[in-house]
Amino acid sequence: MLFCWCLPPKDDDKEDIMKDVIVKNEAIGSHNLTQLLASSEIYDSSLNQWTATGRIVTVREYHTATLLNSGKVLVAAGMSLAGYLTSCKVYDPSTGQWSVLASMTTARASHAAILLDSGKILVTGDEG
Repeated sequence: MLFCWCLPPKDDDKEDIMKDVIVKNEAIGSHNLTQLLASSEIYDSSLNQWTATGRIVTVREYHTATLLNSGKVLVAAGMSLAGYLTSCKVYDPSTGQWSVLASMTTARASHAAILLDSGKILVTGDEG
């Protein structure tokens, strides 16, 4: 299962907009019937190629991935095989590494996350 975030189209040229979004998308774990995968991949649209990158420490599904103003990607909460998560990670595309961030106060999955103009991220809704 590939999770991505989408930006609202600014014009009728949705294909070009989605190419830009997909280039920044991470395949952050996926469900493989009995296990979650820790692998991450980056898609290069100019080469039409996926390349492995850093492995996320806490595997998850039903999380959100939010592109930050810095170009890093924040992954928040979700579910592991053990249950709902509060943990958050950030991916740095310049190093290909994941870092641990402060955990959220509420465990949640299938939630929404949006980057606000202030640079803060609003997380709302949940299944948990």
